[in-house]
Amino acid sequence: HFTYLIYGICTATLFPFLKLFTNWWIGHSLNDIEISFLLINFYIYGFGMTVANFRNSMGVFQKGWVRPAITATLNFVFSFILVQEIGLVGTLIGTLISRALTLVWYDPYIIFKHAFGEFPVKYYVRYIVYIFFTACACLANVFINTLLPFNNNILWILLHGIFYLSVSTVILVSIGFVFKEQKE
Repeated sequence: HFTYLIYGICTATLFPFLKLFTNWWIGHSLNDIEISFLLINFYIYGFGMTVANFRNSMGVFQKGWVRPAITATLNFVFSFILVQEIGLVGTLIGTLISRALTLVWYDPYIIFKHAFGEFPVKYYVRYIVYIFFTACACLANVFINTLLPFNNNILWILLHGIFYLSVSTVILVSIGFVFKEQKE
């Protein structure tokens, strides 16, 4: 559940920060929808890699050997179709759909079924709770972004980043004390 903290804090920090940074860096900022889908994919990827590591280390990697090929195929199909309609966001949505249809539910199912002999209901519920709290931290940072003064130079951007990082860390670590394994 350390992964939740790392990816949650990074996602919530980057949510308002990316727009400021890309505008300073290249003179053009990504729009809110592009940033949202980019970070949702980042967040899901982080959780997926942790689950994949568990699958491999527990020796049940043979059970899900076809999942990466299915994910890649779905990603190609959805991204190809959607990029023509809505550009970059279409590619990000295609990646999100392919991961949601395969990675998000299948790997936990394989691990829990074959390694623990149970259905992963608790995992799925916890995953949804983590997403909810990470979204709350993102929204808190977006709200705080509207209150903070800004000047388009690197010092102000770094100060914003430090502030977003602090807020994200406080929110997600505090909420983490609700769960037994994070208290330990």
